[in-house]
Amino acid sequence: MYLTGQKEYCDRSAPEIIINELLEEKFGNEYTIYSEVPLRFIAETKQVANVDNEMKNFLDTSSLDFVLVKDDCIKLILEVDGSYHRGSFSKIKEYSHYYLDSLKDKWINELLGAEELFLRLPTNGTTHNETELIRDKLNNNANTVLTLSNAFYPWNEKRKKKKEDLNF
Repeated sequence: MYLTGQKEYCDRSAPEIIINELLEEKFGNEYTIYSEVPLRFIAETKQVANVDNEMKNFLDTSSLDFVLVKDDCIKLILEVDGSYHRGSFSKIKEYSHYYLDSLKDKWINELLGAEELFLRLPTNGTTHNETELIRDKLNNNANTVLTLSNAFYPWNEKRKKKKEDLNF
């Protein structure tokens, strides 16, 4: 099941749309697929100490492109990096995709210890290789247990209701 996130479907990049369709087609029967999941809903489930202000602020504003869940456990955190991630459109470090990606990577890999569940796809969304990379990651992450916080589900229901009321 695909649940839209903070971005409207038409605001997503072409690679995100293609990967979303791939996830739904290839993995939708086995996993619940969430998009644009705020990072805080995963971080709340871990006791993370010694986080500086920059990382705390990033946590409040960052979201994950896709999260695949099965049996209430996260099985894959997927970031889709289209062409906008391959170049820096900002001379200001804090707005560079490279810099923001490095903060997200640090949260997932170091602070949450979820490197085994994390896949960053540098993609244009057009190759068969992406399906295999996703399948391999799903098949090789059995040792990491991570969940969405209980606060995610009412937040997500409210988000879905709001979109339904707006006829999205």
